[in-house]
Amino acid sequence: MYSIAFHLVAEEMDEDVEQNRTQRMERRQLRDATNPLELSQALFEKYYRVNKAAFRRWLSDGNRKRIRRFSCSM
Repeated sequence: MYSIAFHLVAEEMDEDVEQNRTQRMERRQLRDATNPLELSQALFEKYYRVNKAAFRRWLSDGNRKRIRRFSCSM
């Protein structure tokens, strides 16, 4: 009895893991394909809590490597 229940739970967990992996991959592809600077100013500020000019300055100050490091770890 326990082995049947165990196998059912294990199958369910495997499906959840695969679904999560697929969702992460889809989100990563979407993130990589979009340019947040193409958003309107209002929407950009709503999503990122900073204006575009401040973000561009932050990028120009040499923080691009930081973004790459964080995006690769997700």
